[in-house]
Amino acid sequence: SYPDKFYGAVRIDPWKREKAIDEFEKRFTSPQFKAIYLHPWEEHFQCNNEIVYPVMAFAQERSLPVIIESGYPWMSHISQIGDLARLYPTVKILATNAGQLDLSGLTLGEVNRLLKKHENLYLGTSSAVAAEWLADLIQKGVPDRMVFESHYPFTQPYMEIFRITHGYIQEEDKRRVLRENIGGFLGLK
Repeated sequence: SYPDKFYGAVRIDPWKREKAIDEFEKRFTSPQFKAIYLHPWEEHFQCNNEIVYPVMAFAQERSLPVIIESGYPWMSHISQIGDLARLYPTVKILATNAGQLDLSGLTLGEVNRLLKKHENLYLGTSSAVAAEWLADLIQKGVPDRMVFESHYPFTQPYMEIFRITHGYIQEEDKRRVLRENIGGFLGLK
């Protein structure tokens, strides 16, 4: 009903190998699909394992961004996502959950370091309960690569919006994070 307001991401299981690529070929004939979505925890693979390389190669060939459900130890830790960002520097990669789930000091520092190191790495804002850390990352880090995400139904959208709108963040950067950056990530700009 609203093709100018909604876009899809194609989720596949990389263990299906050729069938996964066939699914991409089928789905990406529609202009409404704009990204690839991977969930290492639910599909049980390490995001930087060679099983993912054909998916990343497809994304690279088609200039498609990749969204990775992030923060799961041994599966999609931010350092593993950083490996993919290094191996595929032309593929935009969005790490969901602010790149972490545990808010440990080491993970927060690693998110900061890898965002500065890899220009193709983007970060979703959901689950960043350390509101000051998130605001600081937006203000002093990479405001053009921070993308609002609600992560509904696992988190409350009003709280995710509140963290951005009530943080010590410049209005211009709030607008970018809440509305504009997703367009840049998806290649809509």
